[in-house]
Order: sequence, then structure tokens, then C-alpha cells
Amino acid sequence: MTSNFSQPDDAKLTFQQLMAQPVWSKTQCSTARKVHVVGQYWLIGNYLSANQVLDDLFKYLVENKS
Repeated sequence: MTSNFSQPDDAKLTFQQLMAQPVWSKTQCSTARKVHVVGQYWLIGNYLSANQVLDDLFKYLVENKS
């Protein structure tokens, strides 16, 4: 889920509303609690944002396994 909110509480509320949706709440990632809020740079698609995406992937996929 990408976020472009000025207030952290806005992002948290939107995230909770999304997780409450019947279709979303039945996915494997949501039931395993492996959903992460990421920045809007995931949507930009340039070489600068690519580094941030790789940092997120490393943080959520590699560091969490140790």
C-alpha cells in the first residue's frame, strides 16, 4: 500500500479501512500480517526511486528473516 498522507494518523486510518474490507482481509499476506506501508516512490519509476524500493525490499524480506 502506498501512502501520500501529510499526517500519519490519516495513513493509519486508511490502512485500517483497507484491512477491514472483506476481500482484502482474506488474502494470505493480510492474515499473516505481512502488509507494509511504503512511500509513493514505489509508483514513480526512476533510478532514484529504484534504490528506495530496493531498500524496502531488503528491509521487509531479508532483515525480517533473521
